[in-house]
Amino acid sequence: MKSKKRPTASVAEVVEAMSKTPDLYRLPLALAAFCQLRRGEVIGLQRKHIDVDQMTVQIEQTVVVPHKGVATLGPPKSETGRRTLAIPPNLKQVLIDHLADNVEPEPEAWLFTNETEIRLPTYKFNRV
Repeated sequence: MKSKKRPTASVAEVVEAMSKTPDLYRLPLALAAFCQLRRGEVIGLQRKHIDVDQMTVQIEQTVVVPHKGVATLGPPKSETGRRTLAIPPNLKQVLIDHLADNVEPEPEAWLFTNETEIRLPTYKFNRV
């Protein structure tokens, strides 16, 4: 059986969505769209995974939510899931602003937290 065709947003649609997204959630949306990161990969990012000078993101952990289970942090499913990806140059200012405004300076600081400084829960990511 063939899978249902999934709609894909155009670059213009992603840029428009980013312009309407609150600042706190703009970078996760951009990384998911332009770097093709999965939800768990985005939520699992810490400051140490970002290299602003090289404009790269390193994927070495992911947040997994089993059906009706508790979210856990762990490695990607496979070794190929561990990877370093280029972040497009058009996201540099969004990245710099997000790091300056929302992320503590320690390498272990979570990139994405909610208003209460707790790592962004998966259900919140679905509503952005």
